[in-house]
Amino acid sequence: MKKIPQTPQTQQTLKNKNLDFNLLIIFEAVFLHKSVTKTALVLNVTPSAISQSLSKLRTYFSDPLFIREGNALFATTVAENIYDRIKGGLSQVRQGLNYFAEDSLQSLFIIHSSPYVGVRLFPEICAEIESKNLNFNI
Repeated sequence: MKKIPQTPQTQQTLKNKNLDFNLLIIFEAVFLHKSVTKTALVLNVTPSAISQSLSKLRTYFSDPLFIREGNALFATTVAENIYDRIKGGLSQVRQGLNYFAEDSLQSLFIIHSSPYVGVRLFPEICAEIESKNLNFNI
């Protein structure tokens, strides 16, 4: 089998495959809160999980990313550059996901059943949907 030569672009793509993009959410939170503990509280995870994520990011970017001074973490130049490049993208992803938030989504369900099952279950299904304030049409 013939091996395809790797260009710098394909090498970067392969490197990006090894990055868990959830780590960028953690990176952004640490950058903004300047604290592992505060970030853990905001993201509802343990400080240990934040530290492990930072360790992975440090390895990936080959940079310490944050320097501790007293009780605060200060971003390195590399971390500042990373943040400047990802903040717009993360914002766009959040906006896209907000579009699919529960209150803005409207769904249509078509239920096929025998008349007997429809008469017995349909009122209960409708009552459950109304009680949860779900935006569904049946």
